[in-house]
Amino acid sequence: MKKHFKALLPVLLLTGLLFGLSMTASAEDSKEGYWVQNGDRWWFQCTDDWYPSNGLYEIDGVEYAFDQWGYMITGWWQDEYENYYYFDLNSGAMQKGWVWDGAWYYLDPEYGFMYYDGFYKIDGAGYFLTPNGSMASGWYFYDNDPTDEWEGNWYYCNQNGTVYDGWLLDGGQWYFLVEGYMIKNTAFSPGLYFETEDETTWVFDESGHLLYGGWHWHEYENEDGLGFWSYANADGTGYNGWLWENDHWYYIDNGYMINNTTYTAPDGYTYAFDGYGYLANQEGWIWIGDSEYGFWTYTDGNGEIEKNPDHRVYYYYFQINGQAYTNGVLKFVHTNGKTYYYYFQSNGQAYTNGYKALNSSAYTDGTTLAQKVKDNKTYYYYFQKNGQAFRNGFLQFVHTNGKTYYYYFQPDGKAFTGGYKAVSTRYYTDDKNVIKKASDTKQYQYYFQSNGQAYTKGYLKFVHTNKKTYIYYFQTNGRAFTGGWKNAGGKRYYFDTQGHGYTGWKKVNNKTCYFNADGEAQRGWSKVKGSWYYFDLNSCEKMFESSVLHNAWLKINSRSSSTDYYIVVDRDNTRTMIFKGSKGHWIPIYDWKCSVGAPSTPTVTGTFTVGAKGYSFGDGYTCYYYTQFYGDYLFHSVLYHEGTFNVRNGRLGAHISHGCIRLKIENAKWIYDNIPSKTKVYIY
Repeated sequence: MKKHFKALLPVLLLTGLLFGLSMTASAEDSKEGYWVQNGDRWWFQCTDDWYPSNGLYEIDGVEYAFDQWGYMITGWWQDEYENYYYFDLNSGAMQKGWVWDGAWYYLDPEYGFMYYDGFYKIDGAGYFLTPNGSMASGWYFYDNDPTDEWEGNWYYCNQNGTVYDGWLLDGGQWYFLVEGYMIKNTAFSPGLYFETEDETTWVFDESGHLLYGGWHWHEYENEDGLGFWSYANADGTGYNGWLWENDHWYYIDNGYMINNTTYTAPDGYTYAFDGYGYLANQEGWIWIGDSEYGFWTYTDGNGEIEKNPDHRVYYYYFQINGQAYTNGVLKFVHTNGKTYYYYFQSNGQAYTNGYKALNSSAYTDGTTLAQKVKDNKTYYYYFQKNGQAFRNGFLQFVHTNGKTYYYYFQPDGKAFTGGYKAVSTRYYTDDKNVIKKASDTKQYQYYFQSNGQAYTKGYLKFVHTNKKTYIYYFQTNGRAFTGGWKNAGGKRYYFDTQGHGYTGWKKVNNKTCYFNADGEAQRGWSKVKGSWYYFDLNSCEKMFESSVLHNAWLKINSRSSSTDYYIVVDRDNTRTMIFKGSKGHWIPIYDWKCSVGAPSTPTVTGTFTVGAKGYSFGDGYTCYYYTQFYGDYLFHSVLYHEGTFNVRNGRLGAHISHGCIRLKIENAKWIYDNIPSKTKVYIY
């Protein structure tokens, strides 16, 4: 409704200047102003009838927070991004750095937000801050990934919060801390950490206690009983050298028992040790390893490895004509009834050096000569130390080029090259090219390429053997990414627990999102099946479905406003739309139904700016929360019976006013409370 008016803002007599000096607002348009006290609370009045509210504002170089009513906040305050700040209880000034509030907290020295739940380097010293932000002291358990059983450890912090370094006597037990980290379940040399010449090794149990005297078993966490034996001296130092005990020789390397391997001692000789750590003292060939994996070696009866190369074992296949099979893969049934695959080289010796790409093969039933297979395709194998092709499992190994690769080898020893495969059997090779089984038996999704290598380069869209198209993201270890959001190439995707990328409309954390045919989550404006939608830039949540709103955005996106708000009114569609941001980056935040001017008293069109505001006006009726945009043209509430909140005329979506824009009272109040003066208004 068009009406002459004057904003009626209360003017309070300032009885005393806050902090003993006047202040100037630099928030928004840097208007001059003054502090006003109302009871025991303060607010800041700008000379242009505006006052800061709902957020952080800088006044005379000092940052303050104001509530929705414009009152200055003291103590703790949380912003819309869930960051915590602390404001002086007396002055209201934002605090930075260390602050005491029943405990010590640390606030960002530049922006003032509270640090929490993690390890932080502050002024060159390390600190742990708890999930509620308080500084930790004494023993503190920190777990940066609660979903991973291997993560987490005990730390120790001094009374001033800094992490402890070195030896610690607590409760009658000795511990050793490395930047607060408790050393446990190992033999450890502090000299290596402090980079000293002290090479003394100490033995610690799984609770971090220093161990004294004799044998100790150290079981790896989550490793199905795997571990190692240590031997400690009476003072807790790790034993080093030969040890005669229980009628057997052992060798202890700085606390670690050598077992199930060969070892070169300081005397320059290499010795063999079985799975119990016993020195192998029989003469002849012995097997080092478990029942499935290991190697043969030859000892002289004193445990020393014979260096005579003639004692090496080579593998051949002699055909019925006595000739050794050469130059190809050979499939045959062993005398034990099992089928094996070998690659025999030009000298007849079985290949034992790992990965090999081959295109020749043969088979034999043992009663005839080897029969060549007429197949010139290239296949990929991994041949073990005993010459046998690795079969029936996933294998991770380091190639001769120094890169790590991931393959799945089938029952015939050939690498799988057919694309997608879910795999649970896992093996890897150590630095001696010995194949070992991993403790992880979970099933993971992989994509094996035409060369057998697992795809490790990220995003991949492919057609499955079931003719359906799938989207995956394969990580550097070849595993499909599962269970959450993934950023790749500046785009966002969501993958379920099976690794499948979402497409189409999906609910993610109770938020409605849309993923295109390539799995990309839509952000900003997007046209879906003929309709325009706006999706949140961060969460990808659908915020609006409106071609009217999109058309309004097109009209003003290349325009600027004196504030970070822009108001658009579409008279034909009776919509009032609020945008926030800046030129070229206007984001819609509200889309409201409204009523506009009747045909005889139309609402003006063009570009205007927000002016004066007031609580109410009317004669025989009352309209609340008015905001001027041109002359006597206002945004205001629907009509109420005079002096009441009983609706007199609440029609919206109509052309009925005298030229003003009528809104729901809560919408009019929002503009009144939040839209600064000089904000641009575009009406068409």
